[in-house]
Amino acid sequence: MVNGWKKLFFCVSLFLMMYGFDSLSVMVLSSTRNFSNENRLDSILLNVLFVFKHQANKQEEVIIQTDTMVLAVGNDWSVYYDWNKKKRDSIDGANLAMNPVYRKISFRVDPEELQLKLEKKMSIYHMIDASEGESAKIYKNRSEQKIVITDDYSDTFFRLQEQPVLHEWIITDDTLTLLNYVCQKGVTEFRGRTYSVWFTTDIPINDGPWKLYGLPGLILKVEDSEKIFCFEAIGLNKVKNQFIEMPNRKNIIECENYLQLQKIRKNRFQRVSYGFVEEGKVVYYGAKNPIEIIELEK
Repeated sequence: MVNGWKKLFFCVSLFLMMYGFDSLSVMVLSSTRNFSNENRLDSILLNVLFVFKHQANKQEEVIIQTDTMVLAVGNDWSVYYDWNKKKRDSIDGANLAMNPVYRKISFRVDPEELQLKLEKKMSIYHMIDASEGESAKIYKNRSEQKIVITDDYSDTFFRLQEQPVLHEWIITDDTLTLLNYVCQKGVTEFRGRTYSVWFTTDIPINDGPWKLYGLPGLILKVEDSEKIFCFEAIGLNKVKNQFIEMPNRKNIIECENYLQLQKIRKNRFQRVSYGFVEEGKVVYYGAKNPIEIIELEK
C-alpha cells in the first residue's frame, strides 16, 4: 500500500513537473545534496495556534481562504507551519491506498474532454491541488536574525536560507486584548507591504507568525494595510519533550534567493489535476488552477 502511494505521488510529481514546472529548467539552482537524518535545532517551549485568513482570486471573484497554522517557539529557534497538512496528507493517502483502482493510473492533456466531464458533473475520484494548505515551513533563529524556508513536494525538498532579516518597528500607544493578554500595536514595512501587529510583553518572546519578530513580546495578531492577510492567535499551550527539527531528505535543492523559491511555488500552484475512474483505472487531467494565490511578499 505504502509503495503504491509513493508511486502515485512520483508519477503525479513527474506530470506536474512536465506541465507545471515549465520554467524550472531555466532557473539557476545549486547542486542537490543528500542528507539522512533530521537536524534537531531546539526544544519547544510554547505552541501558538493561529488562524490565517487570506484573500485569493477565483475567476475574477475575491474569495477568503482559511488555514490553521502553528508557531512552535524554542529558546532560539521557532518553526511556523500548517497544522493540518500532515493530517490532511495522511487521510488523503489512506483513502487512495484502500482502493485498488489507484494502482493503475494514467495522464492526459485534453482540455476539451476535461471540460466536458466537469460540465456533466462527473464524479471526481481524486483531485491534486498543490495550493491546498501550506507546504512550506519557516524556521527563525531570533538571535542571529536568520530565516530558513523549506518546502517539500513528493521526493523533492527545496530549501532557502535568507539573508538576515531585521524589522524596523514603530510602536504606538494603541492596545488590544487577545486571549486575555493586553497587547500593544507595532507597525513595520516588509517587502512591499505594511503590517500592523499586536504583541504582548506578558509573554516576553520576540517572535510571531510567518517571518515577523523582533518586538519585546510575542505577536498575537497581524494585519496588512490592504486587509488582504490576517493572522490571529486562537490558542497557546506549553509543551515538554517536543523538538524543533529541520527535516533532511534524499533530494535537496538549495535556492539562491526568495524569488527562485517563489517562482517554483507559483508554477506548482498554477496547476491542478482531476482524477476520474475510467475502465478500471484512474485517469488524471491537468488544468489551470482557477484560484490565483496572492503573495504575502510583493
